[in-house]
Amino acid sequence: MIPEIDRRTFLRGATGAGALLVFGGALPLGACVLAQASDPPPDLAVLSPRAWATLACFADHAIPRGGAFEAGASDVGVAGLVDGWLVGADSRLVTDLRRGLALLEWGPLLLGFAARPLTALPPESAGAYLASLTTSRLGFVRQLHAALSELCLLAFYSTRSAWRAIGYDGPIVLGLAESVELERR
Repeated sequence: MIPEIDRRTFLRGATGAGALLVFGGALPLGACVLAQASDPPPDLAVLSPRAWATLACFADHAIPRGGAFEAGASDVGVAGLVDGWLVGADSRLVTDLRRGLALLEWGPLLLGFAARPLTALPPESAGAYLASLTTSRLGFVRQLHAALSELCLLAFYSTRSAWRAIGYDGPIVLGLAESVELERR
């Protein structure tokens, strides 16, 4: 069911979209202090630097340093892991992810939350915006938040530092390979 919007809401959205087109290139990239990520790695395979910064900002919100674990998303490079996984992925999946990240990046402006993209927001505003996505009246926005949360958690839990934090020694095959390696030394 498509929600009905009145003329005023439509005009506000159209004005915001126009401003996005006019001023979008002048806005800073990667200013999200929440992510505290350095510049994007030079070897990005699939994601653009802006998409990487958006994903890093979201991941740091979903898996903060000192939250449930000492290490956070930026400590293990969640955005870089996801970028590496996308190599060779179906082009429709990659396109959908890029579109979802673009919506997440420009959502504060398009949804009337703030006059800047996600990565240019101060940490408090970025956190409030990302938290508001879980209760959005737009179903696809809630689904985007859930899908990106699961993707970031999957990447985080694929790292050894996360394994140690939950008391998991890793796959038995890795354990056997490491013990054989130690016996050779």
